[in-house]
Amino acid sequence: MPTGAPLTWIVPSPLVTCTEDTASGSLKYQSGVRSYSGNLFRPAGSGPFPAMLVVHSSIGLDPHELAYGRWLADNGYVALATDYFAPAGVTAAKLDLMTFPVEAVREDLARAIDCLRSLAYVDKTRVGAVGFSMGGYFAMALGTREDVRAVIGYYAGVCDSPPEEACLARYSMATVAAQMRAPVLLLHGNADGTVPIAFIKATQDILMAAGKNSQLVPYPGVRHGFDFGTSRASNPNFDAQATADAQARSLAFLKTNLR
Repeated sequence: MPTGAPLTWIVPSPLVTCTEDTASGSLKYQSGVRSYSGNLFRPAGSGPFPAMLVVHSSIGLDPHELAYGRWLADNGYVALATDYFAPAGVTAAKLDLMTFPVEAVREDLARAIDCLRSLAYVDKTRVGAVGFSMGGYFAMALGTREDVRAVIGYYAGVCDSPPEEACLARYSMATVAAQMRAPVLLLHGNADGTVPIAFIKATQDILMAAGKNSQLVPYPGVRHGFDFGTSRASNPNFDAQATADAQARSLAFLKTNLR
């Protein structure tokens, strides 16, 4: 499994200005000349609450991530589902993995973490990230930071099957795994034809060999994007049983690591 250059982060983090619109549920934030926006979901009450950054797949910010954010809020977590394509000038229709600004996007998502931690009703010591497919890679990358305390990766990975070596090196899960600081929960279908189960098993092997706190849950016969939509009619890969199990495991994982 190819390794890339060690991940580095801008330290100290650039100043982030956050503006919440409670009426619309949006959160706008800015760092330097870069501006960002996302959908913010929060439980009732004053907190402080644990918080999760919800990182979308290569499809872009989708109703799926918004629904996941609402579900997290219903279970006691502040959730920010942010669009990390727009600030980078990327669209899903014209996504080129070999020219995608990986380092810039990692820092953009770090600014989202900074923004979450700055909210008065968020406990800044209890912040994590959850990502889907490509977003799972970036959620895991965030887990190499000191201020991210839990990571969940749903079918995490960037390079489509069969992956090219250049792509695997550019989005090196081995490098991320070796530098991981946060506990990790990986949820993956055994029949995933987009990000093969062998790929995530190799990641899990590196995490375990390095003494990291990580669990891989393989779902037999389950394919990529198994929790998108609500039925097989809306998504042929949808699996209600795997979705329910993944949600239950995610809540148990977060209760252990962020509550």
